[in-house]
Amino acid sequence: MTTTTPSRYTSILILCVLFFALSFVGCAKKTKNAMDPARADIPSNTTGASQATGSNQLIGQSDAPFDEDAFAPEAVEQELSIDDPFEGWNRFWFSFNDHFYTAVTPLAKGYAYVVPSFMRTGIKNVYNNLLFPMRFLNCLLQLNFTKASREFGRFFINSTFGIGGLVDLAKTDPNLYPQNEDFGQTLAHWGVGHGFYMVTPFLGPSSARDGFGMLIDLGTSPTTYIFEPWYLGYILKAGDRFNMMPDLIDDYQELKKNAIEPYVAFRDFYVQYRDKLVKE
Repeated sequence: MTTTTPSRYTSILILCVLFFALSFVGCAKKTKNAMDPARADIPSNTTGASQATGSNQLIGQSDAPFDEDAFAPEAVEQELSIDDPFEGWNRFWFSFNDHFYTAVTPLAKGYAYVVPSFMRTGIKNVYNNLLFPMRFLNCLLQLNFTKASREFGRFFINSTFGIGGLVDLAKTDPNLYPQNEDFGQTLAHWGVGHGFYMVTPFLGPSSARDGFGMLIDLGTSPTTYIFEPWYLGYILKAGDRFNMMPDLIDDYQELKKNAIEPYVAFRDFYVQYRDKLVKE
């Protein structure tokens, strides 16, 4: 059996410390600007995000859908902003991702044509069921025992009667609707702000806080440990992303088409989306 080298954990630890530090730097900068009357923040243009209300998901983000009514024009008038000190760099990766999504669109459409929707949903259900410990732990860290019990109930029902999660039977019960908790939300629950905005290659919009959260979630995800060699867990994650790509591409293209300035629209939309998840 292949063993994991210490350097792998050392690299992850260094990245975690870096993201955590940068997150608080971004938060401190934002707080300083808010307290300085000579540097009052001007909210980003949310017109593009307001017009693009048909998207259900963001590429690279959580699989759970959200309420579209929360992003109707009359609902996004609140001033939501995020520091973007690396805008030039972020725009480069935004353009890179845009070309990548465009390039893989025919492949994703072909996959959707060959693999029926119910099969893609089953694959997604099984993968989501595997991530139960990660979501359950974040519910506990937020001291939200109601969500934790719901998450446990979902896992029990889907793992037994749902054939290992292949069928999401639990969602038929309103009290067991899919939970969507990650460590980024846990940090937000305890008062950590977004920090600065960043666009990650292939994954898309993120923030210093949520980027650090993704690293922690990676460390608590069973797929990181139950597969040998270790990189099979990452291959599985990539497979899950590709399995969802047909739907994600449609949502991405719809949001981009309705946006006046796509980069700003996605940035604002991301902040609104994450803030809503935290408040749920």
